[in-house]
Amino acid sequence: MNSGHRFRRYLGSLLHRMSIDDEVANELEFHVEMRSRELCERGMDEKAAREAAIARFGDLAGVSRRCRKIARARERDVLLFVWHQQLKQDVVFALRQLRKAPVLSAVVVVTIAIAIAANTTVFSVSRAVVLEPLPYPDPDRLVRIQEMTPDGDPFSMSEPTFIDLRERARSFAHLAAVSGPFPTFNLQDSGEPIRCTGVRTTGSLFSVLGYEPILGRTFSSDEEQPGGDRRVVILSNGLWRGHFGSDPDIVGQTITLDDEGWTVIGVVPSEFEFLNSPDVFVPFVPDPESDRSEHRLEVYGRLHTGVSMEQVRDDLSAVAAGLSELYPASNDGWGFFPRSFSDWLIGPRARRTTLVLTAAVALMMLLACANVSNLLISQITTRYQEIGTRAVLGASRGRIIRQLLSEAIVMALIGAALGLLLAMWATSAISRFANTALPRLGDLTIDTPVLLFTVFISLAAGVLSGVVPALRISGGRMTEALTSHRHTSTRRARRLHDALVVSEVSLAVILLIGAGLLAKSYAVLNSVDPGFVAEGVLTAQLTLPESKYPEMSPQTAQFYRLVIDEVEGIPGVVSAGATMIDPFRGPRPSNKVARETAVDTKAFVRCQFRIVSSGSFQSMGVPLRKGRVFDHRDRPVQGDEDLALVAIISTAVAERLWPGENPIGRRLRWSNPGGPLAEVVGVVGEIRDTSLGAEPLPTVYFNLEQVPWPSMTLIVKTEGDPAAIAPAVRQAVRQVDGSLAVPTIRLLKSNLLEATAGPRLNTQLLGTFAAAALLIAAIGVYGVLSYRVTRRRRDLGIRKALGAERNDLLRMVLRQGLGLVAVGVAIGVLSSIGLTRFLANVLYETSPTDPLTFVAVPLLFTAVAAIACYLPARRAASADPSIALRAE
Repeated sequence: MNSGHRFRRYLGSLLHRMSIDDEVANELEFHVEMRSRELCERGMDEKAAREAAIARFGDLAGVSRRCRKIARARERDVLLFVWHQQLKQDVVFALRQLRKAPVLSAVVVVTIAIAIAANTTVFSVSRAVVLEPLPYPDPDRLVRIQEMTPDGDPFSMSEPTFIDLRERARSFAHLAAVSGPFPTFNLQDSGEPIRCTGVRTTGSLFSVLGYEPILGRTFSSDEEQPGGDRRVVILSNGLWRGHFGSDPDIVGQTITLDDEGWTVIGVVPSEFEFLNSPDVFVPFVPDPESDRSEHRLEVYGRLHTGVSMEQVRDDLSAVAAGLSELYPASNDGWGFFPRSFSDWLIGPRARRTTLVLTAAVALMMLLACANVSNLLISQITTRYQEIGTRAVLGASRGRIIRQLLSEAIVMALIGAALGLLLAMWATSAISRFANTALPRLGDLTIDTPVLLFTVFISLAAGVLSGVVPALRISGGRMTEALTSHRHTSTRRARRLHDALVVSEVSLAVILLIGAGLLAKSYAVLNSVDPGFVAEGVLTAQLTLPESKYPEMSPQTAQFYRLVIDEVEGIPGVVSAGATMIDPFRGPRPSNKVARETAVDTKAFVRCQFRIVSSGSFQSMGVPLRKGRVFDHRDRPVQGDEDLALVAIISTAVAERLWPGENPIGRRLRWSNPGGPLAEVVGVVGEIRDTSLGAEPLPTVYFNLEQVPWPSMTLIVKTEGDPAAIAPAVRQAVRQVDGSLAVPTIRLLKSNLLEATAGPRLNTQLLGTFAAAALLIAAIGVYGVLSYRVTRRRRDLGIRKALGAERNDLLRMVLRQGLGLVAVGVAIGVLSSIGLTRFLANVLYETSPTDPLTFVAVPLLFTAVAAIACYLPARRAASADPSIALRAE
């Protein structure tokens, strides 16, 4: 028995049972009505008669209600069954149509797949970066607070200022301070020492972030008092699980950090996130007697419920005014700069980037839908006889529209499956190779919301692509198709084709211009000279334990001297040095300097400072402009002997302090009018080692021999592949001190690549989308012209038979296609002039209306479109008129 016969039998059975149920219900209603009339004739009240009748036929009335309920349920079953069967028929017929036109179907599926892959990828990026809430309880109440210099620049906070802020501010439920620079510890047990990143923080940090330890406790008040026992540590969840095997009895145990015993008092939960996920947390106690000009604290706060950012700013302004009156020497003109965690961790640049990418893929989806609509119109208009037959046999316009939409939706869903595979590959590649381009890209996944989004846009793409062709053909006089063997395109149909082609071209030009601007911006940024040479250089981060190498001690300087000597003895090493920051990855320390005679703080200029060894300039290729680099003459500072301190300055410092003069031999004043003096012995070129896109800051360099800094980064210049000598560098460090953990070694070139990761990702993604848009638009132009040539075979044959030359026909078809392209390009260029201004904040030294881009892109698109127009034009011009006439 076939499926159609089974369906008819099942439907007949349901309808028969429904008719029986209706008959029973009607019979019962008849008896109740007759009994009510009889009682009314005997003088009973109408309402009472009705109730008495229902009471007499109560059981039967209940049966009647049940029967009607069953009848309604069966009616729903019938409707669902009918809908299911019709949907099945539509899908089967749609798949049959795909097999009948495999080339067209493949083009449509691939076009939609590319658009859906782009949309799904960008939605995944946007969701991970912007849409997903921050991983903290009540994240809207979290604020980062920095001090603001009199020049309006955000700056870290001093310890006394933090104490005053904690006492005076009224907007915060909790305030926490983290002391920089972030320490690195050597975790020592029976095995190889392990390098652990750490954070020195007040115990209130956990209350600010809204987390409690899963084991143990946070820092107590005794541990946060000066002189208290502060050899306690809280472990990260990753270190506890990875190194200590999730030991439930870890609390109370003693671990060895930098040759000292520390007592474990807690373990944070796995969902706890802070900065770069440190391994250990150690207590920090702010010192109220410390120098207010030493800014090294990062401060975070949790607001009281209901407090707005405007109230926070007013509160902090009042605190800043009070401190300025109390401490004019250090706080005059200084303020506070609060930012929500969302603005701090995500930032406006990331939001703008995701917005630009979202707009780009939305345009790409519209372009794909327009292209698919054009292709479907070209294909569906060849089915007039089929659709006319359906109409004559009783198919309604709605039924025909539903069938045509089903075909478009089926192709869209197939494209969605392919697009999802492409999106999974793309998101995986972004997570692996570009996770530093935007914040939180490490969380990039294809999860349930992304899958639902993909299904939604695939259905939307199917409807948008199919609705215009469906309405176009179903609205025609379809029955006339049965009496005609030939259908020429009407003026209305040609206009619809032309409008879709023009829209495709204009959208593609907009995407290409945006991609061109980003590509030029990235090229300009990539060509920026950082002031040093990254090729053939590796870096190794080292942090010395304070217990063995006291701060600013001769032992620290001796350690780095010995390590540099050992590294320079490695075959293949050209030179070696050390600097206090890892370029593009380290902190950004700064202070103020002035001429020796300065007595007013207004005479000081802000600059960044670096502590370096003598070989660091040669290893990084920083040019020496005047004077000399550090050498054996620069003896360690003894006591308060100011003249013993020497410095090397950048050309910007020399121009600011001694314009037109020779700074060699002069002395600069550090920090404030009473600060130490340093003799200038050399001038070097400017470097960009914190941000490639920002102007280089004036820089002062101090000698590592005179200012021994515990945390340094080795800079090793090699002749060949720097990665090949990484094991030897590790061995050199272990040879000087075997108790240290293996240092983290990176290529300096990889740091430079990370500095441009964001612009590079923008360029790659938008460039890929633009290339796909160019291909889709070219396919659209080719498809429309090819369709027109096919429909006009008889017309072209007659023209050629009457003497039209091949070049005449070629020019005629080319003129039609390139005319549409010219209109689309003009609209796209004019639209881009207004739209590209939204790219201004993500472009580097590139105008949103860059003339070169606005000229090159239309020329490129016109060249590609000309090829797409030439192929069908050549076919039309080469047609044999006799064959064309016989085909009709």
